[in-house]
Amino acid sequence: MKLENIYKGVMFDVSRGQVLKLKLLKKIIPILAENKINFISLYIEHTFEFEKHPIIWKNTGSYSKKEIKELIEFCRRYGIEVIPSIQTFGHFEKILRHKEYASLAESEMFYSLSPVKNEIYNLLEDIIKDISETFESEYINIGCDEIWDLGKGESLKLVKKLGGVENIFINHILKVKSICEKYNKKIMMWGDMLLNYKKNQ
Repeated sequence: MKLENIYKGVMFDVSRGQVLKLKLLKKIIPILAENKINFISLYIEHTFEFEKHPIIWKNTGSYSKKEIKELIEFCRRYGIEVIPSIQTFGHFEKILRHKEYASLAESEMFYSLSPVKNEIYNLLEDIIKDISETFESEYINIGCDEIWDLGKGESLKLVKKLGGVENIFINHILKVKSICEKYNKKIMMWGDMLLNYKKNQ
C-alpha cells in the first residue's frame, strides 16, 4: 500500500493491560473491513518475543513471530495491512525497569533511552530487525513521542554542545531511520515532539 492511497486504520495498544489474543483479533478484523478499515497497527513496547531479549517479554503474554504472521495472513483476506508500531526513544519504562537494561536510561525516571549511550542502538537494531522480519508492511512506526526527560539527564552536556535538545532528537531519529532502511522499512512517527520544539523556537 502506498502513502498516496487513503489510509483508514485502527491502532491496538497491546502494551498496557491485557494483550489481545489472536482469536479475539480475528473476530474484530471482519467488522473493521466492513467499515472500510484498510490497516491496523499493533502498538508494541515489550509484548513481542524479541529473539535476543527474552527478559523484555517473559511472562507478558507477548506475541510470537508465528502468531503475527498468522494475523497478517488473516488480515490479507480482508484487504487489511498490518503496520507495526514500536518505541525507539521514550515509553521504555517497561524495559528499563529490568536491571539488565537500566543503564541505558536517560534519567532516574527510567522512561527514555539515552542517546549518548551507543549501546541503545544495538538494542534498537535487534528490536527493529525482529519486527521487520516479521511484519510485511513497508512501513514501521518508530514512536518517539512524549520524551519529556530528554536532555535532563545523561544527555544534558550534549544539549549544551549541540545547542538545543531538538538537535539531539533529530540526530537520534536519523540513526533510527538508518537502521530501518537496512531492513527496507520506511518510517512513520508521532509528531508531538517536533511540534513542541517548533513551538519553543
